[in-house]
Amino acid sequence: MKTLRKILLFALTAALALALGAAVAACAPEENETEHTHEYTEWGISPTEHWRKCPADGAEEPGSRAPHTYTNGKCTCGYEENHVHSYTAWGYSDTEHWRMCPADSAEQAGTREEHHFSDFVTEREPSFGQAGSKKKTCECGKTVTEEIPMLTEDTVLEYSLTFVRSNGMPFTGSVRLSVTVTDAEGNLPLDEQGEQFRGGVYSQSFVLRLQAGAGHGVFNVAVSTTSKNHTLLDTSLTLSPDSPEAKIRIKTNPPTQEPASYRQGDVLKDYTLTSVKGDGATLKLSDLYEDYKVVLLSFFYVGCRYCQIEIPAILQVYPEYKSEMAIVFLNTVASDTDAAIMEWARKYKIDDFFIARMPFNYTKLMAGPYGNNQYTPVSGVPVSLFADSEGSILSIHPGAIGHGSDASFATSVADVYAVFDPVMAKVGWTRANASATSLEVILPEKRKIG
Repeated sequence: MKTLRKILLFALTAALALALGAAVAACAPEENETEHTHEYTEWGISPTEHWRKCPADGAEEPGSRAPHTYTNGKCTCGYEENHVHSYTAWGYSDTEHWRMCPADSAEQAGTREEHHFSDFVTEREPSFGQAGSKKKTCECGKTVTEEIPMLTEDTVLEYSLTFVRSNGMPFTGSVRLSVTVTDAEGNLPLDEQGEQFRGGVYSQSFVLRLQAGAGHGVFNVAVSTTSKNHTLLDTSLTLSPDSPEAKIRIKTNPPTQEPASYRQGDVLKDYTLTSVKGDGATLKLSDLYEDYKVVLLSFFYVGCRYCQIEIPAILQVYPEYKSEMAIVFLNTVASDTDAAIMEWARKYKIDDFFIARMPFNYTKLMAGPYGNNQYTPVSGVPVSLFADSEGSILSIHPGAIGHGSDASFATSVADVYAVFDPVMAKVGWTRANASATSLEVILPEKRKIG
């Protein structure tokens, strides 16, 4: 009997030991688990008291809250006795914000209002197998982040195709393009309505909305045109979710027959010019287009008073532009002999430039546009015609640059800047782009035109 009691007692003791061990194990911290230890190294402040707090989580140190005590008007926490609130910080909750003083978090009365969030900005684009994210922000600093669902075969993707000119500038004209789209396997894709997209004809930039399909949104685009006035430089494009925008470069062909008139936006015929210097040198305008963003055709004649007025200021500022602007001087009077032209050119220091006779009558030029898109025929010289690297006329400036800006009848540097800068801006270039080298060498590493 005693033996049985001993056995039962031993079993009970063992069971209690196991239970206690399990309980201890259940309460013990997991391996590698660390408990945060507060470091109360910062101050919390109100208008009447302060306390020590942990910068990691803002926890308040027990027993540290006390009224301010001032020495020479300042408490040890940094709060000033006669503190004047400066409400330069924001306080906010999930639903509203307010202005507050950064020194003691005092709220400015009457400033509490709901958040004013910006539009969502995509932080991470969604892809196949991974969701994206977008965020909107209030002026107070409060942000809201939302998930963008991952892509599926049924997801409608938007692709933007923009027409640009061969020099990368916006294409402002109109040209009919035929567009065909196939997926990565050569099949016709489905549009946003679930119908097969068989392509289309467009005369301006356009947007395609297509279902991603089994090719995960990768599409091949073929472009063609029947226009005799334009050449497509991009006839095959690839679109994907990572590159949903594409540019179609279109070159406007110069006319083969000289038109009745020229005005801003028209493309010049590709004239061939012959130098009056007696060296037999010739120059096609298209030769200059290859090397420069802008070509200035400056029309003059020997003895032209207003031509004389503008040349010194033009030559003074030209070094700032010559890396991307070429100047060609064109004589307009048949009775001016080559020798007289060159004597005049040396007198006004333009003899280093290419000088030729005008290839067309300058009266074909139409200055403008003015009010109601009106154009006025040019009736005298000097005239400055600016063309871009496609031969498209950027601007026609009749008369001496700066003439009439004041009573001096002289062209100033400021007058030339006022004409040159807007023209260069049209091709995406400013004087800030000029290099030190371009100020020292005439036409550096460019086709020599003088």
